[in-house]
Amino acid sequence: MALGIQVEVVANSPLFDERRAEAIIDSWLVDVRASFGQQGLSELHFWMDQYFKNPTPYYETQVVAQNMGEDMVIHDRGIIYGPWLDGSGSRNATTRFKGYAHWRRAFQYLNETEGPQILDRHTPDLINRLKGN
Repeated sequence: MALGIQVEVVANSPLFDERRAEAIIDSWLVDVRASFGQQGLSELHFWMDQYFKNPTPYYETQVVAQNMGEDMVIHDRGIIYGPWLDGSGSRNATTRFKGYAHWRRAFQYLNETEGPQILDRHTPDLINRLKGN
C-alpha cells in the first residue's frame, strides 16, 4: 500500500513572478532615490540658509539632485568656489575662513535621521506592491 500526497500551489502574486517582482522593485527604488534626492536638497538648503553670511542666489540655484545611472547624485555643478564654501578646499587651510560644512551636515542628517524615516515610509508600499495590492 502506497500513500502519496500531492500539493499544487497556484499563486498570482508578483512575488512569485521574477520579472514582475523585479520591475516592481526597480520602480520602488526610483521612488526611494527621488525621495532621498529631494530630502537631500532640502537639507542642503536648510544648512545654507542657517550659515551662509552673504548668500548668493547663484550658488544655491546650482545645487541640484540628478539621476546618474542607478545613483541619485546631489552636486553644485562643479562651482569652483563650492569646496571653499564647504571648508573642504585647499584654500581653507591658508585662509581664516574654515567653511560652513553644509554638505557634511546635510549628509549626516540624511544618513542618521531622515534616511531611515524615508525607508520606513516607502517599505509598506513595496510590500503591498509585491503582494499584488
